[in-house]
This record gives sequence, structure tokens and C-alpha cells, in this order.
Amino acid sequence: MQVQELLINDSKVLRVLDLLEPKKFASVSKFIQKQTFNSNGFMLDLDENYSTIDIVYQVILDAIKDALKHISVNGYPTGFCVSRNRGVDHWHIHVGEFKNDPNPIIPEKFYVALYYPHSFWDSQYGGNLLVGKSNGENMHSFPCIPNSCVIHSNLVGHDLDFLKLDESKSDRIVMYSHWIDK
Repeated sequence: MQVQELLINDSKVLRVLDLLEPKKFASVSKFIQKQTFNSNGFMLDLDENYSTIDIVYQVILDAIKDALKHISVNGYPTGFCVSRNRGVDHWHIHVGEFKNDPNPIIPEKFYVALYYPHSFWDSQYGGNLLVGKSNGENMHSFPCIPNSCVIHSNLVGHDLDFLKLDESKSDRIVMYSHWIDK
């Protein structure tokens, strides 16, 4: 796991390369790519003990939890969504959508992790994650390379640069999860 800490609009953002070790990633990626789901994907609510979910997702969430420790966040996930070829058409921050998301959300204690479990994605088709305080203002671009993860608090939001799915020969898969700092 290679963790880079960046400061974007006074908010710590993590970019994690090789979130999972290569053998684990190969198995995880193969499993997720074989699953049948569309751009709406599937969502799953979690509680603090998320051991009832498939081991593949436990492995990913445990690795994200370890990455969060790099910025002294003792996080637990409230839920996740996995989707295939999903585009975002606007800058946004995440709102409560899982049953254990806090209400109200405290932006500096609420984190979003975006993980890319696809085995291949060609950057010519776009899909870069743009992170910043508002649309177009000091946005930082992160390519959606396989086995990478971007983690940020709700003090910043995100968007996509562009996405040409109809021309791509591969699927772009993203898993996002919500995290609360205890």
C-alpha cells in the first residue's frame, strides 16, 4: 500500500495506490468483475461489525480502514455501493444514504472512500475523479487506475472529468463507502 497525503482546500485527502497486495487484488477484481450489476450497482448498509458481508468486501474495507490511520482517523464504515460504468454529472458532497450515517453529518468526521476494483481502464475514456471545495475551484484530478483509492472528508466534494463509456472496451467499476471517525 502506497499512501500519499495531500492538502486540498485545507482538507487532508489520501490517494492510495496498491490498496491491496497484488494477489489479493487479482482475486478481488476477478470476483467483482464477474458479478452482475449495472450503473445503479448495489448498496449495502453496514454496522460497526461488518463481518456478515462477503469476505471480498471485508478485505477492501479492512484495507481502507488501515489507510485512514495515516491521517489519524479511527473510522468505521456505515455502508458501501458498487457500480459498473456509473457516471456522475455534477460536483457533489455525499449525504446520508445508509441507515447508520449520522444525522446531521459533521463534515470533518465523515469520510468518503472511492476504490477502483476493475483490472483495467484506459485513461483516454476519462473517468478521473476531481476533488475540490466546489465545482471548478482548485480541483485536483485523480485517475481511476486499478486498485487505487481516494479518501476525503466531506469538507470537499468530487466530480468526474468526463466519461466515454460507449467507446470503451472495458468496464469502469467503482466502490464508494462512507466512514465515520469515532
